Parts: sequence; structure tokens; C-alpha cells
Amino acid sequence: VTLRIMDAAEWTMIPILAVAIGDGLAEPVAVFWEDKKWFGGTHKYRTRGLFSGDRVFTRSIEGSTTVFLGTLVSVLIYLNTMTTGQLIFFVCVLPVMITILEMVAPHSLDNPFLL
Repeated sequence: VTLRIMDAAEWTMIPILAVAIGDGLAEPVAVFWEDKKWFGGTHKYRTRGLFSGDRVFTRSIEGSTTVFLGTLVSVLIYLNTMTTGQLIFFVCVLPVMITILEMVAPHSLDNPFLL
């Protein structure tokens, strides 16, 4: 309701596009980076899954960077629908917030956390 009052209902597509672009490309980018061994390959960190016991999963800095850039692109797609202040807010907050959520979300449940 609030977004409709602000005449910004299309902004609801930003997190959806961020997941589709950023999170969708994160794994292929990480695999590509690992195959090419650029700058030492991927730089991995550990995360846990929900209901997975003691099993530890890995994610990569390169994949998380792809989520950040995908979110930034998603915001910029709606550039013409925002004032300068709104654009600055979205560019400064959303990529960082969505990337952090992706990093700390349990394995295979990052999409519900992001949306």
C-alpha cells in the first residue's frame, strides 16, 4: 500500500531482479572464476544449512560480489522512476543489505531470505 501511495509499485521488482540476476549468476561466476584460477581461484567462506546438522557449506567472495553487482544493476534498471535522493538511498543500502543477507542466509534458503 505504501509503495502504491508513493507511486513506486514497480520498485517491488528490484529484489526479485536482484535474486534473478545476482543470485542466479553467483554460482556460474564462482565456478568460472575457480576454473580460470585468476588471482588464486575463488576465495571461499563457510556457511551452514538449516536442518543440515553439522554439515558445512561453502560460498565464495566472487559469488557474493556477483550478488552485489546484480543488485546494483537491478536498482539502476529503475533509475528513471526515482528522485536523486531515492536513487542514492537504494544504491547505498540495497546492494550491501542483500549481499549481507545472501552471505548469512542458511544454505539453499538464501532466496526466501532475500525476497
